Amino acid sequence: MNINTEFKKGVLFVRLEGVFNKNNSSLFEEEMMSFIRYQGINNIIVNLDKINYIDEETINLFLYLDNVVKSNNGSIHYCSCISSIKDLFIRKTSFHLYDSELKALSVINI
Repeated sequence: MNINTEFKKGVLFVRLEGVFNKNNSSLFEEEMMSFIRYQGINNIIVNLDKINYIDEETINLFLYLDNVVKSNNGSIHYCSCISSIKDLFIRKTSFHLYDSELKALSVINI
């Protein structure tokens, strides 16, 4: 699991790589909560292009983070995922998955 972040023009871009599951998702949660609660970031785009595997527990974490960001008047958007992960997202969430970071960025009001 790798987490790469870049803050640009009021948006946190989070680019994930590798396998995300119950064994390592707490590290992702800690990093995201630091950005959201302690640094006040509330516009986030998560790029899933290089995720090989994600489990339901991590999907539940995404749902939790979505609620936290919304409670801070922000938004979190997901983009660029492989079809098997996209299928899991569709079954478990109501998130709209964007084809690219640029398309996700176009819906954020800054």
